[in-house]
Amino acid sequence: MKKGRRSIRTNGFFGSFRKVAGMNASSMHFRLYAFLLSTVVSLVFGISLILFFTGRFPAGTNEAEKYMNREFANMYGRLTDQTGDMIVQLISLSQALSRSIEFNLSEKQIPANRLQEHPEILEEIIGNELGRLQYALEITKSSGVFMVLDATVNPELENAENSRAGIYARISEPQVSGAATPTWNYFRGFPRIAYQNGMNIMVKWDMEFDVEGRDFYHLPIGFSRGSFLPLSRLYYWSMDGIIPGVDDVALLCSIPLLDSYGNAFGVCGFEISEWNFSVLSAPDGSEYRDTASVFGRMDGSWLEVGSAKISGTQAARSGLRGYLRIPLQSENKFVSFRQESGRTYYGLHDEIRLYPFDSPFLDKQYALAFLIPKEAVDAVTRQADVQMVLIIAAILVLGILASIFVVNKYLNPIMSALEAVRSGRLEGLQTNIVEIDRMIEQIRNLRAKGAPFPDDFFSDFTNRVEALLPVEKRIFNSHMEGKTVKEIMSALFITKDALKKHSERIYEKLGISGPETFILYIELIKMSGQADTIGLNT
Repeated sequence: MKKGRRSIRTNGFFGSFRKVAGMNASSMHFRLYAFLLSTVVSLVFGISLILFFTGRFPAGTNEAEKYMNREFANMYGRLTDQTGDMIVQLISLSQALSRSIEFNLSEKQIPANRLQEHPEILEEIIGNELGRLQYALEITKSSGVFMVLDATVNPELENAENSRAGIYARISEPQVSGAATPTWNYFRGFPRIAYQNGMNIMVKWDMEFDVEGRDFYHLPIGFSRGSFLPLSRLYYWSMDGIIPGVDDVALLCSIPLLDSYGNAFGVCGFEISEWNFSVLSAPDGSEYRDTASVFGRMDGSWLEVGSAKISGTQAARSGLRGYLRIPLQSENKFVSFRQESGRTYYGLHDEIRLYPFDSPFLDKQYALAFLIPKEAVDAVTRQADVQMVLIIAAILVLGILASIFVVNKYLNPIMSALEAVRSGRLEGLQTNIVEIDRMIEQIRNLRAKGAPFPDDFFSDFTNRVEALLPVEKRIFNSHMEGKTVKEIMSALFITKDALKKHSERIYEKLGISGPETFILYIELIKMSGQADTIGLNT
């Protein structure tokens, strides 16, 4: 097209340009809405994909597994620390008691292994050690302390072979409760010792221990005889409790009392009550209801629940008490299993190694398990999914509102300015587009003076048009000739994406911000009557 010889076919040019630019007077709103909404939808879709591949939506059991790993690690660490401290204190207590009792007996010229022949001195011997036992308990985080001597007050009584003198006392409020002055409850021993030391004699009190079939007493003593094992290998853990019929399940750690020749003449030990265990190993139930931790003996691939310690809410403990065994996996991992009653749990477990490798009790294995009812996990999962859906919906709604705001704020003034330019009403018109507003001001001034538009009024625009590359000029000419997008792509053998990129470079070289500014610019040229002075040499 030669300059000054072919007029601009405005209808065809604007029709084809609006098609390739995706805008016309009636569809500019729609296309801008579509662009902004597609951006918002893409953003929401991208966020949803990220949440999906990271496992946060749908929530599933990922969060429950993270929670369980965190809580289990804390409980496992606390329990191993407590049991390790108990063993250290128990070895020290056994050594101190053995030396003290042996020294007191030596003053009476009585060997420790002949104590059973002198029942008349048992009350004195036991009373002398009460303070040592109390102090040892107070520096541990256990709930009870005991000492059982291999002797009985009256060997002539019925069942005397299973009756043993000693002492068993509990702190009613474990130290972890923060009680300033602990209350001591007295279950076994001479009553005078309790009266003289201000202890409460309990309803289940008895003078002596019944040790028939009680492993906590017989096994440490039995393995100490002829084994030549050090004291640090002779402690024994038991969940049978000291007194049959006591309300809660107790975890005991007992160790033999040995004289200077290695002869056992009794045992001493600490007790962890279930209440004490619950306080020290209580899971954080703020996220999932009825969570519970279970510490008990292992029977092959099973964790015995009947004699285990259970920490958690009353509902959690009650639900698990009727569950005799928990199946354990070969690996410590997040698993689910179904109770015989039909209730399903998610769980995590690991063995607690209470004995060294050369202990005679190494075959006695214990494990800690952390459990959450499946319905509790499902409830939290549903809540998390609903929250995530609401967040995504809120983002989408906010995006739509933001799109409406952007369109109304930025597109409506342009459309109003376009209509005003077309109708010639330029008084008071302002588009906030710098180059257009300057031109409108110049046109207003020329109109006010009654002067014609100078020939070089759009010379800058013309010069910029001439700066287009050949392919860009061909595209520009095609727009002016009213060709459709398909016709331009077919004529130039280019794709739609390529055509879009060329159009963007045309805007840049013409010094305009986009299609809407271009349309306004052309309308002003039409108003000036100089549309036929702008053309391109092909």
